Amino acid sequence: MTESTTTKDASSLPLLLTLSGAVLVVAVGGWFLLEPDVPDAPAYQDSAIDMAKLPENAATPERVVADSEQVTIEATDIETQLRKARLASAAEILIFPRDQSALHYYGSVLAADPQHAVANAELDTMLAGVAQTVEDHLAEGEYAEAYAIASLVAEARPEHSLVTGTRQALDSYKEQRILEAIEQARDGKDDEASATLALAQALPGRRADEFATVKSTIADIKAAREAAEQDRRQRAQLAANDARAAWVNRIETAIQQGNLIAPAGSSAKDLLAERNSWRSERERLAGELITALKLGTELEIAAGRLPAAEKLLAAAIELGGESDDFADLQELLESALVEAESNRVRRLDELVALKTVAPKYPKRAEMRGLSGWVLVEFTVNTSGETTDIRIKEAEPKDVFDEAVVEAVQQWRFEPGEFHGRPISQKGSTRLGFRLAE
Repeated sequence: MTESTTTKDASSLPLLLTLSGAVLVVAVGGWFLLEPDVPDAPAYQDSAIDMAKLPENAATPERVVADSEQVTIEATDIETQLRKARLASAAEILIFPRDQSALHYYGSVLAADPQHAVANAELDTMLAGVAQTVEDHLAEGEYAEAYAIASLVAEARPEHSLVTGTRQALDSYKEQRILEAIEQARDGKDDEASATLALAQALPGRRADEFATVKSTIADIKAAREAAEQDRRQRAQLAANDARAAWVNRIETAIQQGNLIAPAGSSAKDLLAERNSWRSERERLAGELITALKLGTELEIAAGRLPAAEKLLAAAIELGGESDDFADLQELLESALVEAESNRVRRLDELVALKTVAPKYPKRAEMRGLSGWVLVEFTVNTSGETTDIRIKEAEPKDVFDEAVVEAVQQWRFEPGEFHGRPISQKGSTRLGFRLAE
């Protein structure tokens, strides 16, 4: 009997050794294996772990058999199962393939003798190493692999730290992702929230109904956010409408009051220059302001206030773009400016004299010992000659007038020019007469 048993065990060793590279498979026990306190939990259920994540040589998941279904082994076979467990452990076939693993053989021993001290001690020692593997899987985010191992370990050691630690890690990751998804939903990152929640749902051993409340919460957040955004847009639109109406009213009032380009900051032109997106109102108001500026230019020209007329016309051109639209008004202003410049009376030192002749002292005044002065005005034509000579004042009257006129008639000046056009110029000077003592 002893000989046949030894032969049988030896023949199984090559098989165990060839399976030393075994890989993870789906933990068929389901999440309830990691939560033994769930009431009325079924004896087994199929796992939902994604098989696409498993290596190509992974074994097909099998059903996890409950303690009540464990095959009872004879006491005489305990040592055989224990020896197989040790061989599998030595070959590092610890968990997978399930029915050839050290965990399986230790489980068989403990199913027959739960108090077997050696089996319990060796299993605990082996699970300490497996626990590190599970921790590594969890650290790398390989949750399906960690879950598969923990599910099988839960059959023999439901309260083992490996099992509870895996459950806590998966629960913690789930809660973190749920909180992150909710925060993303609050920030309006709906696509990111959906992707984050999908990560939590993809965790192994999760039930669909676990996320019903979370999905409802995220949907409520999105609805509330959209409602708030809609309200914000409506309020912003109302505020923009009020601001636009106030802006239009201020410009129209400025135009009506004649504040076209002054005072600075509150003139129609300055108000119109404010940056905003009210294009249609801007175009309409610009047209009204240009019309007012044109009319204002004409009125200022008629009143002889030419500098003011120049400013108004310049503002109209600036707003209107093309100066050709203001050609007639520009010509009218130019003519008025030329006329004003021609009619401006200049002092003699403002003119560029080319020839001057001193008036002769009248014989009669000299004989009588008379002295005096004469204020004379004259026009310098575009040829530089003096014309339109007029005595404005004299003291004494009619004594030195003729001498002054004769002298001024001989004066010559450089012709005047204004805005590139030759103009006549008016001049004025006071000539004094005094006898030498």
